Amino acid sequence: MGKVNWHAASSKCGALGGELMVLDDYEDYLKTTMFLKSQGLLASEDWKNSLWAGIHRLGNGVDFRKSKNGEDPFLPWVPGEPNNGNPEEACVAFGNYLKTNGYIDFQCTSENPYVCQHPKIRENYLCIKREYFVETIF
Repeated sequence: MGKVNWHAASSKCGALGGELMVLDDYEDYLKTTMFLKSQGLLASEDWKNSLWAGIHRLGNGVDFRKSKNGEDPFLPWVPGEPNNGNPEEACVAFGNYLKTNGYIDFQCTSENPYVCQHPKIRENYLCIKREYFVETIF
């Protein structure tokens, strides 16, 4: 799976007619986490292997919002996040850090893998057909 910065990941998902993954609620969090683990995408407890999410605070610098519609997102942060640990950590990724799955704030220029979701196939859970929402670069 290729790694790109947040802007490139968001653009690539948009070109596919979708958007970067966003968790809607706790049930979505549980189902998505279980599915991503089954695909080996949350196998590492290293924040460097987190997946880009469709959430940022670009433009306002304070509140994290969904990139598609600017709404307040469901935000299951890993402990200690968001911490703005590096300057300008305005984008969000989802990962397994310190044995906890959740969101982590990142610099938007960092390179991470990403998962796209598509509104036509998304119901109350993340579609289990990987080829519909994961763009793989070989």
